Amino acid sequence: SRLGAGKLQLEKIPFRLHDILEDVIVPFRLSASEKGIELESACSIGRDIVIEGDPLRLRQILYNLLSNALKFTEKGRISIACSLECYNDICDAVIVVSDSGIGIPSGKLNDIFEDFRQAESSQARRFGGSGLGLAISRRLARIQHGDITVESTPGEGSVFTVKIPYPVSDKEPVAQETITNLADFSFEGRHLLLVDDDVFNILLARIIAENAGMIVDVASNGRQAMEILNDGVYDVIMTDVQMPEISGIELVKYIRSNPDPRVSLVPVIAFTA
Repeated sequence: SRLGAGKLQLEKIPFRLHDILEDVIVPFRLSASEKGIELESACSIGRDIVIEGDPLRLRQILYNLLSNALKFTEKGRISIACSLECYNDICDAVIVVSDSGIGIPSGKLNDIFEDFRQAESSQARRFGGSGLGLAISRRLARIQHGDITVESTPGEGSVFTVKIPYPVSDKEPVAQETITNLADFSFEGRHLLLVDDDVFNILLARIIAENAGMIVDVASNGRQAMEILNDGVYDVIMTDVQMPEISGIELVKYIRSNPDPRVSLVPVIAFTA
């Protein structure tokens, strides 16, 4: 909807294509292994080349392409390869995702990039999906002055090529924080304030937290959470972002500006659809 309305804003931050490829491929390795499919990756560029653009949107595109490749490939292999074609201060990022899956008939190659369309109606019944992934991916590529093309042979597989131009950057990408898993940490007896206006989300989060031994209080909106925080002390707060009256963002501002350090210093986890 945001794409169609022209409301999608793009970031311009430095990143390395190598890093994006490594990030994207990790969640697919286990699924590919479980299906007995070989997953290969290669990037024929140096790690020192930094380009500038929106790495999140590129990740979305590649995630959709790899997800489709895995979905429609029963045996064989999937590969993703990246390269940079540079001229002056612009580099075309070229990422090729190929698979040995069911393939696409030549007469259907254009249809797969249309909203809610799959090559065959029987595929929707067999494999699931809304038929939006490729449509969104092509739009994301095109608003970045790039495109996605496809070549395919039924029964032999498909090759999707993403090509997006990015300016070369002399800045260093922001280093990602290292996350340490504290295996000996216990949630037992920890107090959680859960803030959400969706009954199902509250139920789900409460079950998970209480199964881990946490003590859970619930606020159905931001205003109620503010009142609860005046009386209670919590180890962590989980809040929805989109809520009527007072949003999760406004609630966090209230928490961080609270004169009581028992409130202002509480870790907050924000979540949203």
